[in-house]
Amino acid sequence: MFKYNFVLNNYDETIDAVEKLDALLQNRQQKWEFSEEPEYLFLLGGDGTFLNGLKVYETKIASIKFIPFLYGGIGYYTNHNMVKDFVCILDAIENSKIETIKYELLEARFNDERHFALNEVKVVNEAKAIFTNVFVDGEFLEEFHGTGLTFATSGGSSGYMKATGGAIIYNLHQGIFEMNEIFPVSTNKYRPLGAPLIFSAANTITLEGEINQQRIIIDTEKYEIKSNEIQITLAKETATVLVSNVTISRVEMLRDLFIIDRAKKAN
Repeated sequence: MFKYNFVLNNYDETIDAVEKLDALLQNRQQKWEFSEEPEYLFLLGGDGTFLNGLKVYETKIASIKFIPFLYGGIGYYTNHNMVKDFVCILDAIENSKIETIKYELLEARFNDERHFALNEVKVVNEAKAIFTNVFVDGEFLEEFHGTGLTFATSGGSSGYMKATGGAIIYNLHQGIFEMNEIFPVSTNKYRPLGAPLIFSAANTITLEGEINQQRIIIDTEKYEIKSNEIQITLAKETATVLVSNVTISRVEMLRDLFIIDRAKKAN
């Protein structure tokens, strides 16, 4: 029996669509069962809906298969499945013929808690520049002074990380993540690294110092830091996404999202 549930945006048309999709699943009730403890999570919306679904089921993220559909909103993670193909996707799942993408996650430890990020982790204070000591695998790198620090997965590197001047990591799912400084104080008397850093899954970054009472943002969720340190690394867990279309290349994605040139205008 396939146990399922839904996460959706708040558009009226999405609610109507979910009712129709749920009716299709009810017609397959010998195989599909609605559950508050789902193994399969259908998500209808844009990337924000997908991130919300990951957060709602964060403690079970390693055991759930996420099936996102682009339905109103911007789709980077959600553009592999179409609602019109819903029945075909159900058939593929039932016959174990569905494609799988495993997205890497960042793991952030603070306040005696453990949280996951699909895109990025940000430690920021836009009102007052912060001081924090940055350690790589326990070895002191620098005392950072500035607005904050951001960390991104390879998939998330084309979002906020890019906006802060970080690099886009072209190759996905290679066990690497990135750190970049946000508006660092840089003078003749004080100068941090001033460049993005790429780390492997073997590295753990620790932030100490004036970190207590600062704000940490994990994808779209905000938390107050009460502990004296934060540890950030690549999680052992991944987010498993079931897709019907994996033909979109990384180049196509980057061109579609960011690039305008004569070749694009000609089309």
